Amino acid sequence: MMGIRDNVNKGIGVKTFLEYLGLQRENSIAFGDGLNDKEMLAFAGESFAMGNAHTDLFSYAKNKTTDVLNAGVYNGLNSLGLID
Repeated sequence: MMGIRDNVNKGIGVKTFLEYLGLQRENSIAFGDGLNDKEMLAFAGESFAMGNAHTDLFSYAKNKTTDVLNAGVYNGLNSLGLID
């Protein structure tokens, strides 16, 4: 069985997508709760580990928000002043 390559992850996906759109890394925001989100959170301009995230994930995110069932995405965006 073939394993997943080291250069295939959500962080590379976000980087590739931003380049395609012509957007800067600093203009990206990521939310995650699983260990498969660590590269994405480390790459994004702003990043949030959800309150229900795996505890090892918190060190990869710049911010922590409430869990997904407690308006985590809303609360994260609100903390950045992007929504009321």
